[in-house]
Amino acid sequence: MRWIYRLLAAACFICSCTGADAADMKISDHPQYNIILEGTIVKGDYDKLRNLIEEICPDNSWSTLCSSDIYLASPGGSVIEAIKIGRLIRKLRLEVQIPGDGPPDLRQQIIAALKLQNPQTNYLCASACFFVAVGGIERNAAIGNAILGIHRPYMTDADLKNLGADQVTASTAQLRGIVEMYLKEMGVPARYADLMFSIPKDQIRWITKAEYRADFDGLVPALRERLGARCDNRTEAERRLEDLFEAKVAYGEKLNAEEQTMRSALATKSMSRVQCESASKEKMREDAWKAYRRP
Repeated sequence: MRWIYRLLAAACFICSCTGADAADMKISDHPQYNIILEGTIVKGDYDKLRNLIEEICPDNSWSTLCSSDIYLASPGGSVIEAIKIGRLIRKLRLEVQIPGDGPPDLRQQIIAALKLQNPQTNYLCASACFFVAVGGIERNAAIGNAILGIHRPYMTDADLKNLGADQVTASTAQLRGIVEMYLKEMGVPARYADLMFSIPKDQIRWITKAEYRADFDGLVPALRERLGARCDNRTEAERRLEDLFEAKVAYGEKLNAEEQTMRSALATKSMSRVQCESASKEKMREDAWKAYRRP
């Protein structure tokens, strides 16, 4: 199915230079996602998202509604605007969800539940959307592997017409500097900047399953380490045992009575860890929101 996404994304990139409509941002009635960002990202969308977040949480009082998960469904758009949005998401310690390439029936269920307006074009996160996605303190794909794509950031034809040759060269170098600084700020491995700028603007390089799991899936590394130090009270031996039991179960092996007892005890300990991590993330988001709203 990857080739379908590739063709759809390429077609949208060609059209986006001619002035696409702004992304559609809305408060969702889906129980898992508070905000949905769908469509091409253009100038003004940062303000639109910020206003929407403040509409959900209108004052300095904290509630779970302030802790918005954002579902991304976008073929790209303005790099600069996407970076602004990504920084806002990181500042507020929000999570993002990325469309996944799971079974078609499950995809259709998600599309229907989220009421996406144009899933044929927008059921992916590519180009400038990548910069929004990496802003999340936690990134997840609801099903399968995330449909996450990159290519060389570029200026529109309208931008190029207003610049001389020297200005084009300088602006291109400046854009790369902005991108590299932002990716470093978001904790993205440096090799992705080189990879990104090696892909022509009318092509897409999809992040592989192995790359996604190693570099993007779940909590960002710094937060994972912090929560691990605070919440994970397993010994090294217990970690190895838990990994061993999970591997056996995954390969269809049966655990003996002693192993089952040990696994149950470890599961209870893991549940406490999960609860601690959830509470810690919620407190972190509350502190971030209050700092954001502080005069």
